[in-house]
Amino acid sequence: GALTDRREAAAQLSGQIREAFRRIPAPARAYRVLYFIWRRPWMIAGRETFIADILRRGGLVSCFDGRYPSKIIAYFLQKIARIKFME
Repeated sequence: GALTDRREAAAQLSGQIREAFRRIPAPARAYRVLYFIWRRPWMIAGRETFIADILRRGGLVSCFDGRYPSKIIAYFLQKIARIKFME
């Protein structure tokens, strides 16, 4: 709220969001996923990202350990790239 001179409103909204997240029940089990965030080049949300935090709250865990794909998984991503996705 500092940029828009709305600190009080921002603090209130932030508190409401934190409370809403706190009320989300813990999932019974975590499912491993690959969450693609970009195509051309393919990019995956890793475990140390904002997206991964939101996924965890819903019971999902990124299979990718890093922040963005590396050459180590290039072969895997090339295979995925051959899959026909809905466009």
